[in-house]
This record gives sequence, structure tokens and C-alpha cells, in this order.
Amino acid sequence: MKSYAEFRDALGMRESSNRYHIKNKFGYLGKHQFGLSRLSDFGICRRKEGAVGWDNDSFEWVPPYNEEMFLSTTSLQDMVFRLHVADCRQRLAEFESGLVAGMHLKGWGGVQALLFEGKAGVDGFGTSILEYIKKFSGYSLE
Repeated sequence: MKSYAEFRDALGMRESSNRYHIKNKFGYLGKHQFGLSRLSDFGICRRKEGAVGWDNDSFEWVPPYNEEMFLSTTSLQDMVFRLHVADCRQRLAEFESGLVAGMHLKGWGGVQALLFEGKAGVDGFGTSILEYIKKFSGYSLE
């Protein structure tokens, strides 16, 4: 299995060619192309008063942070990425038992078809893999 560092750098390569100082035409920033809405999850930005959308225009920097600081501080971007990955893993963990149940119902191929092709298969009784994932999510598998 490949390492966290390999994952971080492979994703960074795809997002920005591993360049920390990049801002794309949609306003996503840095090596991993974060939007201000995601940065708000970590206290670096906040929603503007009265704003309702999720685009960058709905958010502002929390001092002392600003765009220039974010783009020029690799350690800040690396910290945000670590927090982002930890948060994603925590959110996905609640679905782990559901995915195991889905794999029980339709096998690994059924889970792959759902995740990569959007095909929600059913078993011989017509039970959907989506039903299993939903019904059996949130269980501890420890």
C-alpha cells in the first residue's frame, strides 16, 4: 500500500503540479486547490454576513490569514491538507459499515460499479446495494 505522503503528493500533482502558489481561474488555492468554503471549516475563512452560497465570494479571510499568506505558506497548506484528510476519513467512517454490507450483498464488483460507474445493482431478490449501504451505515466494526 502506498504512503500518506505519496497520496498527498499524487493528489497535489493532479491538482496543481504540486505548486503551492497557484490560484486557478475559479479561485481555488494552493497545492491542493482549496476553496474558501472548505478553509472556513478550519477557521481560516468565514462566511460573509448575509451570504448564503458556497462560492468563494460568500467567504472572507479571518485575520491574520489572507490569500497571499495562504499561497506563500507551505506549512499552513500542509496542515490544512492533514486536517482535510482527517475530516474526510471521519465523515466516511460512518459509511464504512454500510459499504461492508453493500459488499456483502453485491460483492466488491457491486461496490465498484456503484462508486465508479454510478450503477446501483440489486441482488436476486431485488434488494438494492443502496438500501444496504443506508440501512447498515453507522455501525462500529471494531
